[in-house]
This record gives sequence, structure tokens and C-alpha cells, in this order.
Amino acid sequence: MRFQVSAMFSDNMVLQRGKNIRVFGTGEDGVKITAQLCGFTTSCTVTKGKWRLVFPPMGACRFTNLTLTDDETDDEIVFERVAIGEVWLACGGSGMELPLKECADGVPELSPEESADVRYYSLPRRTVLDENYESALNAARWRGFDGDECAVGFYFAKKMSEYLNVTVGVIECRYGETPALSWLDTEGMDNAADVLPGVDFDAPRGKLSPGVLFESLIKPVCPYTLGGVLWYHGEADGNRANAHYIDLTRVFDRWREAWGNHELTFIIGQLPMLGDKPDDGEEYSLIREAQMKMYDIFKNMGICALLDCADRDCAPEVGRRFAMQALNIINGGCDGSCAPAFKDAIWRGDTVELQFNNARGGFKVEGNEPSGFEVCGTDGVYYPAIADISGEKIFLTCEQVPQPVAVRYLWRNNAEIHIKSMFGLPIVPFRIAM
Repeated sequence: MRFQVSAMFSDNMVLQRGKNIRVFGTGEDGVKITAQLCGFTTSCTVTKGKWRLVFPPMGACRFTNLTLTDDETDDEIVFERVAIGEVWLACGGSGMELPLKECADGVPELSPEESADVRYYSLPRRTVLDENYESALNAARWRGFDGDECAVGFYFAKKMSEYLNVTVGVIECRYGETPALSWLDTEGMDNAADVLPGVDFDAPRGKLSPGVLFESLIKPVCPYTLGGVLWYHGEADGNRANAHYIDLTRVFDRWREAWGNHELTFIIGQLPMLGDKPDDGEEYSLIREAQMKMYDIFKNMGICALLDCADRDCAPEVGRRFAMQALNIINGGCDGSCAPAFKDAIWRGDTVELQFNNARGGFKVEGNEPSGFEVCGTDGVYYPAIADISGEKIFLTCEQVPQPVAVRYLWRNNAEIHIKSMFGLPIVPFRIAM
């Protein structure tokens, strides 16, 4: 065969609906390749050992074939049982590593229709530094869910498929305990050296060195057409919490450039409460703040408030919340997809009035009295505040602080959560000053 198709393409694969579909691979220079999919025909010529075909946007389709032909020799590659639906890249560390078969309820029983509509492609949990990396990558294939895949990805795909009535494919690249910079490409790494002081980019090359995971787990996927990226990271960046916004900015910018899509959607899973007991550490609060800043500033961003989803048994809810964010981005106006987030404050002497986005219907208190708010005066010393909930607003007072000048909420690595929206989503942590 004078041309080869990227290992990303196989029988049972899912291609992204509604966007240009890119098919790519390697081959001998000068070979002309013609491809057919759902009645569309397109062609290209291998140049400098590489080729790429582009099909126009198509509607959803559950079963079709993709045929690629060498125009001179008539040699064919045919991929069967191809679906056109939603394709999302699930990237993460420990939050994405829990396999479905280890969930409390085990692997759900799926009807034949459901089984056909949730598909999965897993990149090897190895790096280019491993001797058997290439063979493991070439052996990867699209398949149905069977229990070995990440639980969050499964529940995300199942919810999306149920709601949209299309086939959903999840491309999984997971690697635990990975800082954001591990997912930066080599070019981004070189550029980042100028803006990230204190990072030694000439350290010995290890699996978590900048560039390694990008080369191992992201580069093989580029430029496979995606609906978006599910990003569930952060815990490993506790020692760089103050730089997390810069780190995420570099990674997301470089990924968008790598895909040739500056509007590539990212949905961030905001860090849950972490730790064995409530404590005064703030590194994870800083990371949550950086994640929220990304959502506020970058276009085509979603964010899942996962404060109450630290337990392993929370995977179904985490997947559901990711799906609700994706559905809100795709269709808009998805009730209950967004958590309450600070909007504005009115300072009234000894009282602070807080207003929130995404608080329609007000709040509900679970368990103890509403807690988690703190206020401080000009001395900068914070004290717990009494929270009075009135509809969609919350009023704060504190006997020790007669005239508050700053407020913070759940500014802890780990804390109990008692206030949620009427849709069951926790208020996003924040800090503000007058």
C-alpha cells in the first residue's frame, strides 16, 4: 500500500457532525488519494510524506463506510460501521483515570441501541519515551464501552447520546498527577520559557517534562475533528497555583493552534474539595480561581463546578455535569447547566449584599446553617460571616467586622458545602474586595 491512514481511523469510529471532517495520514510523495463518505467525494495528493483530506460538514449518521482509494493502483482502505455524531477529547489526570468497572455500580447494562451509540478510543497510557509506545499506539482502535474506559467519559457520552439522539465518541488521553505544563508542545514550551520564570525547561527529559505528553497523547490526535475538549486537571499544580492561569492560557492557546481551530471548545472541570479534613491551605482555591478566570475571559469555554464531587462514586454526576455544559454550548439555554457564580456586591455599612449569576429560583441549604462565607475589615483578618439567604441574593453580616471591605467564599483546599442552587449545583468559590 502506497499510503497509510493515521491510527486514529478504524472501523467503528465516530466523526464529528456539523464541521469539516479531516482525514489524514502518511504515504509516498505524489500518490493521489480519493475518499468517499456519505455520498461526498474528495481527494488530495501526498506531499512531503503526508496527506490530508477534508470533507464538508455533514449531519448525524449512525452507520456508514469511509473508503479511501489509491487513484493509480485502485488499492482501497475501507472503514466500516462509521458514525457521524459528537466527538470529544477527554483529557485529565486522576479525575479521568477511574475506570468504569471500578465505579460503585459497576458497568451499566446497555441496550443494543445504547451500546452502538457510545463509542470510545483510548490512547495508550504510555509516552514516546517508552520502548513499546509505537506498537501500543498502532494497536488502538475505536470500540464500544466495556468497563476499562474512564467512567467520566462514559457517563458524559451516555448523557449526550440520550439528549441529542446521535452517536457520541470519546477520545481518552489520561495520565495521573500531571501538571498543566506537561501538556504543552515543544514550541509552546520554548515560548513559555519567557513568561514562566522559575521553570527549568532544560531539565532531563522525563514523562512529565513539558512537551512529552503533548507529543505522546495529543499530537497523534491532531487534527482529528472534535466537538470539544473535556479538561479535568489541576491537583498536581498546587506548587504552581499562582501561575496556573498563565499555564492554562499557554496550553489552550497552543492546542487551538495545533488543531488549526482558534474556537476549539474547552470545558474545564473545576477542582473538587480535596484533602482529608478542612484546612487553611489556599493553593487549590487559587487554582479554582484561575479556572474560573479562564471561563470568564476565553471564548468557547465551559466550566463544571465539581466542589462536591471528590468521591470516586461521583463519576456519574461528573460526567453528567460535563454533558450539561456541552449541551448548553451546543444548544444554549440548558437549565441547570451552570453553577451560581458571583456577579456583584453592594456594600451597606455592616452588611454586604451579594448577587449571583445562574441563581434562578434562589438557593437551598443542605445540612447545617449556610456557611463558608468570611469577611474582613481593613486589618485583613477574616472572620466567619452570618449568611441570610433571600431569594437569589445573600446578605452577609459579622459581629467582629462592623464594616466589611472584603468577602471570600469557601476559600479552602477542603471545606463542607451547604449552599446549592435549586438545580443542585454548588456556588463557585470566590473572593472580592470593595
